[in-house]
Amino acid sequence: MATRDTFDGPWKEVLDQYINPFLAFFLPDLHAAIDWERGIEMLDKEFQQLLPPEETEEGERRVDKLVKAWRGADPFFILIHVEVQSQYRRAYERTVAHYHILIRGAYPDVSVFTMVVYGDDQVHWRPDHFEDTIGGCRLRLDFPTIKLLDYQADLAILETSANPLAVVVAAHLYTIHCRPATIPHNGWRTNGACLPVCIHVPSTATRCGRPSA
Repeated sequence: MATRDTFDGPWKEVLDQYINPFLAFFLPDLHAAIDWERGIEMLDKEFQQLLPPEETEEGERRVDKLVKAWRGADPFFILIHVEVQSQYRRAYERTVAHYHILIRGAYPDVSVFTMVVYGDDQVHWRPDHFEDTIGGCRLRLDFPTIKLLDYQADLAILETSANPLAVVVAAHLYTIHCRPATIPHNGWRTNGACLPVCIHVPSTATRCGRPSA
């Protein structure tokens, strides 16, 4: 079974280099609302500075992105906070809310959009909100989520899509279900936006695709 480390590096690259097709694939309405001609800005350093020291030290094991973007002619920018979680994590919704609140605290007058992509292999684990209530005080955060396993039935369509994120999702799903016995010593490959996938082929191959029988 693939480990978290199998996915983290490739997804970091995806968020660094393919944020436009990422949003077009997963959140087309949000993508359409952004004025891409005005450019976007990755706020990686700013985000890291918001985190407590113990969380900053673990930064290499997290996959997240904070993006500054503009909506149409709106004079105010928005912040898009993306988390990719490829392993089950207890009370993860609390972590998402914690990061969202930190961002809102640093940018109190800015609209913050938080979303999570779940790339784990547990069908029913998909936290989409955090709520804390005590007495008459209630705090709740609902956030959009994407479960990659939901695309399992559409693999044939993903493989022929023009959006590079479709290939990424297909490769991710193949990797989840890859058996260690089918992985050659040098058989993990990447190809542009493609994540490592399980391919039982000679080490010179570079094509991402379905594992051989």
